[in-house]
Amino acid sequence: MAMTYHVLQLGCQMNISDGERLRTVLEEMGYRYTEDEEQADLLGVVACSVRQKAIDKVYSRIHKWNRWKRERSLLTFVTGCILPADREKFLDRFDLVFAITELPQLPDLIREYGVVTEASLRSAERSAFDQLASQSSSGTAPTEYWKIAPSHGSRFEAYVPIQNGCDKFCSFCAVPYTRGREVSRSSDEILAEISELLGRGYRIITLLGQNVNSYGLDRPGEELSFAELLDRVGRIGEHTPHEFRVYFTSPHPRDMDTKVLETIARYRCLGKQIHLPLQSGDDKVLIAMNRKHSLDRYREVVAEIRRILPDATLFTDIIVGFPGETEQQFARTVEALREFEYNMAYIAMYSPRPGARSARSEDDVPTVEKKRRLHKLTEELQRISEAYNRSLIGNTVTAFVEGDDRKPGYLSGKTEGRLVIRFPSDDRELIGGFVTLKVTDCAPLSLEGVLLGRYEGEGRQLGSAGAAARQGSVGAPRDRRTHSVAFRTLGCKLNQFETEALAAEFVKAGYQVVEDGKADCRVVNTCTVTAKADRKSRNTINRALRASADEEAVVVVTGCFAESYRTELEESGVTYVVENDRKRNVFELVDAHFRGEVLHPNQLERDVFSYSVGTGMFRTRGMLKVQDGCDNFCSFCVIPHVRGRAVSRPVPEILSNLEASLAAGYREIVLTGVNMTRYRHNDIAFSGMLERVLETPGKFRVRISSIEPDSLDDRFFDLLAHPKLCPHLHLCLQSGSERVLLEMRRQYTAAGFRKIVDRIRAQNSRFNLTTDVIVGFPGESAQDFAETAAFCRELEFSHVHTFPYSPRSGTRAARHAEQVPNVIKRQRAAEIREISESNRVRYRRGFTGYSQQLLLERPAHESSPQADSRAPEGSTGAADQTPRLLGHGYGEHYVPIALYGIGGSAERSGFRAAPNTFVDVTISGLSNDPDPVLEAVPS
Repeated sequence: MAMTYHVLQLGCQMNISDGERLRTVLEEMGYRYTEDEEQADLLGVVACSVRQKAIDKVYSRIHKWNRWKRERSLLTFVTGCILPADREKFLDRFDLVFAITELPQLPDLIREYGVVTEASLRSAERSAFDQLASQSSSGTAPTEYWKIAPSHGSRFEAYVPIQNGCDKFCSFCAVPYTRGREVSRSSDEILAEISELLGRGYRIITLLGQNVNSYGLDRPGEELSFAELLDRVGRIGEHTPHEFRVYFTSPHPRDMDTKVLETIARYRCLGKQIHLPLQSGDDKVLIAMNRKHSLDRYREVVAEIRRILPDATLFTDIIVGFPGETEQQFARTVEALREFEYNMAYIAMYSPRPGARSARSEDDVPTVEKKRRLHKLTEELQRISEAYNRSLIGNTVTAFVEGDDRKPGYLSGKTEGRLVIRFPSDDRELIGGFVTLKVTDCAPLSLEGVLLGRYEGEGRQLGSAGAAARQGSVGAPRDRRTHSVAFRTLGCKLNQFETEALAAEFVKAGYQVVEDGKADCRVVNTCTVTAKADRKSRNTINRALRASADEEAVVVVTGCFAESYRTELEESGVTYVVENDRKRNVFELVDAHFRGEVLHPNQLERDVFSYSVGTGMFRTRGMLKVQDGCDNFCSFCVIPHVRGRAVSRPVPEILSNLEASLAAGYREIVLTGVNMTRYRHNDIAFSGMLERVLETPGKFRVRISSIEPDSLDDRFFDLLAHPKLCPHLHLCLQSGSERVLLEMRRQYTAAGFRKIVDRIRAQNSRFNLTTDVIVGFPGESAQDFAETAAFCRELEFSHVHTFPYSPRSGTRAARHAEQVPNVIKRQRAAEIREISESNRVRYRRGFTGYSQQLLLERPAHESSPQADSRAPEGSTGAADQTPRLLGHGYGEHYVPIALYGIGGSAERSGFRAAPNTFVDVTISGLSNDPDPVLEAVPS
């Protein structure tokens, strides 16, 4: 049986290309590739050192592989971009450590370990790779490895390396230390490889190098210049019968000359897209980076691009948070982004690389500030890109079709300028070819269009329906199995928001989100606010583990319970335990797992805000996270320990996320956070942030999920009358006893709480107030509880979320000697619930005869039993007056409403029960259910 191999490829397109040659060598030796690394005989990594995160992946992987070595025979290797410091450590961990330029010697290196393969048994002949190895070991240039024919991962797109290494020595970059000085490949080899690829029907070719436009400079007089090389490629294109495009990445601004641009303009096959790294818009930072160009020089290059290639798109790279970068210097980068109007920018936060000069400087820009700058640039990029994309609506473009889009029923490709475009089609024969599309819509970084027909070059357009098969047509890419993921969420609305955002990310990537049945991955978002929450979390996790045992599924546990019981969960068999501040990257973790990579959750970046906009999969109201963590340290609460200290999201991010939610179709936005009244970003307090949210254009309403009764200023109370703000607040009380509130270390008094309620009710007598109450807090006397009960009756909360106190490890209240017996806690909880239920009915009955604006969430199906099984209160029951349920939703006060029509009156008046729409209604009564809902008819 053939021996198998599995290789983890990390990093840039150059590493991917190198991996394709590595694959050829291994398969020539008789190895066969396997997706299942646990079954492989040979395991390797093509490493990347551009960021520490990439190197951490290598250490994580070899740690796992070396454990497997205890149980079976296994050979491991690492190659690619490796810093000297890491190389020394890798020598102790991997069996083989070699430079990619030493690839021809790999068969001999493997055989030195006594590994026998099919190729090693051939005595009559030596492979071409053995010959190359001999040449290399006897002094032949290290570029010999380029003569190895790559095993391409695609049948219509290919990478062709033309240059390796770098002489620029930017102070932040590891490439000169991992790939060496600049070396140009023979132009004869390059042109021969391109001709061979075109002969096999390839349509997209990318020329690769660390600095492609310095091609030939290391061999003056011996080799072509980059412009001359492109000219030779263009001439090949003039004699190639089928349409194709050639791109290159990435050039350096210092070496870009007009001849290159003029050559691109001259030949149709040379793609009209330029990737020109900027890195910073400030000259002092550019000097510190040792970029060897000024902003003015960069500006001159861009001006030449716009003059010679007016239709070309412009991409770039930018680093934020470089050591010493001031706010003013960053502002210049923002201005440069606006000036050059990039179509795409790859923005990275600076991280020091060992050996690079900047690593000796203090990394003095805090991570939180780097993230803010990254988000600011991203927002600007999206605004600029969308403006450009919008200008294309109505235009006809040519695009190369790459494969299925994440959106079902759509294909996806790229325009000549490498802009992503999707279009509705189920014709998979289009994949791997060019089409003509009309642009119909756009997003910040993508386009949408409709298919006009296939495209084979000027004058060779084919009809989209019934066209003959193209000559030299290439097949569709290999399908990747669609994975399914199931989510279970416990606890607060913040958890609900985070789960929905995570689900949206999985859906966008093509995963199937399932509610029941089998799943390849199960994500449990946990809660630990009470002992009951702990039990629910444990039970839910155990059910996921039992299901995963049968399905071999991945189990990911995150949330507050995971923070408190990490070790226990890791030992129980949970695949990944993810902290709250890394929860945002659960998708990255799971997707890497299914791609065969192994990430440790600690390798994920800490980020509590950058969640995607939800899909509406689990609910119709969109949630918007504005704050996380808490600094109050109430004596009963674990939140500061499991969610960390208070942090506020920048207002521009909030507004950007809000706009995305509205664009996704949400009509009610719920602001969420742990302690929102303590929101403060720069000089903007909670009321200032709320005002900016409410001023956003559009037809929508805003609801505040839960707030603490402190730090509320006059402006906040004024905003309660805003027409977009729902007249509902969940205002946390916890106790009506002044003494207990003091023991709880709450930041308010019962008297102060009453003043807040009086002020709200004076402004709007029907304002809906709900609350939380803890009963049985340590030392709570009968008198203390009586004060809480009386408080709940007096303030007439329409709902009281009641829970008996449970000690949380690590909190001060857990050490209190006077713990209240459980039987008394249960009695007190039952009494508060009775008060709550009485208040609820009285409050809801008071709406009869009043108008409400209903947000319709679930229209009733005509065949629903509910449609004719129950009449609203006060109905006559006459045959022609039979009430019919139209749907359910919530009014502006966050009270549930059942909407009824009388006979066909609603339809005759033009009413349509469409989901997620606002409907003006009149309340006709209250249902007789245990949890009564308002009943209404269209106004």
